[in-house]
Amino acid sequence: MVYFSKEVVQFPRHFNENPTRLILTNEVTNEVIELTVSNMSDNPRSYAFNFTNVTLDNGTYKYNLGSEVGLLQVGDYVSTSTEYNENRNNKVYER
Repeated sequence: MVYFSKEVVQFPRHFNENPTRLILTNEVTNEVIELTVSNMSDNPRSYAFNFTNVTLDNGTYKYNLGSEVGLLQVGDYVSTSTEYNENRNNKVYER
């Protein structure tokens, strides 16, 4: 998972390609955002993109970057566990 917290975001690189299009899909709203990107990294194991002018809502996004696919987390991850506190009064009848 990639975390978005600064202007420059690094993505892992597994293939020897130089994609120019990044597609982000919000996991909750299914909103699709397409960005034109240019790799700034000299590292053959990662991509680095400038996200200074990109505004994203907090949440998890699936990213497609050429053959690379993964998750991008924007903002702090807040786990919301559903807790059921249903008070039930059961009546038991004897025969």
